[in-house]
Amino acid sequence: MNLFQLSAIISTLDTLLPWLREKGLISDSQICKECSDCASSEEENVRAKRVRIADSSLTDGKVMRCRKCQGRRSIRTGTFFSCTKLSLKTVVLMMYLWSNKIRNNQTLKMLGGEVKRTQTVGYWYNQFRNVCSQYLLSHPVVLGGNGDIVEIDETKVGAKRKANRGRASPGLSVWMLTMIERRRKLPYFIIVPDRSKATLQPLIKRVVAEGTIIYSDEWASYADLDKIRYHHETVNHSVEFVSSEGVHINTIEILHNEVKLELKICRGVLERHLPAFLDEFVFRKVMRDRDMFESFIDAVKDIYPQ
Repeated sequence: MNLFQLSAIISTLDTLLPWLREKGLISDSQICKECSDCASSEEENVRAKRVRIADSSLTDGKVMRCRKCQGRRSIRTGTFFSCTKLSLKTVVLMMYLWSNKIRNNQTLKMLGGEVKRTQTVGYWYNQFRNVCSQYLLSHPVVLGGNGDIVEIDETKVGAKRKANRGRASPGLSVWMLTMIERRRKLPYFIIVPDRSKATLQPLIKRVVAEGTIIYSDEWASYADLDKIRYHHETVNHSVEFVSSEGVHINTIEILHNEVKLELKICRGVLERHLPAFLDEFVFRKVMRDRDMFESFIDAVKDIYPQ
């Protein structure tokens, strides 16, 4: 979907609400908590009826009304949109811009007066990343398999400034275990408290399938991987970058550079937001063969079923 097509959809509630129902992001009916009867969506003329309804319902122009007790509730209840008073079209447009990797400050300009502060855009971008995290939890990534090669390495993510100049990621200094399957070019990241064998090997066993060929450097924590369920080959970086047998982890080094460049473009990420930032990176790689906006809508629908 391009921006012109989306603009036509979100231009009025008469086109937006049916589209949201079609995508499974809102529903036609909900269960009334007061009487457990099914409530149906109906037009609400606020001026004529002068009823007291939530601001979100005033914004949307519709409420859910129970046929039995006449109770009203917002059409957003139980949906991804329930935590905001922003208009539905604004949130959908932010979803689209985030999906297309439009940065926070650019998004703020494109939204015009709909959103006043960059912090609001940042809040929603974090919400979108949290959806990626929840999706990956419910659809775990498994790397490798018989004959597949998975490269493994660890790297320090944090502030590195030359001559104490430049902007650093505030308070960010953590170790990250990285794995990437060569065939699908599919990465996975885990923030770790240390690089010990007791920490790293259980995480590798959780993510990498049995029978996988693992390439790594000669860090002691990777010793004995071939004794559990993998074929393990190493390269000694103090001597060479590619072994005589052709073993290397150059793919993962390129990946580390890509991730750190994204962090630099974002002008730093707080440590508490780093896992979700990495999950967004993985989610985009998982969905790279699909339209990212449609993929994200499907993820929202998966997490907030209607």
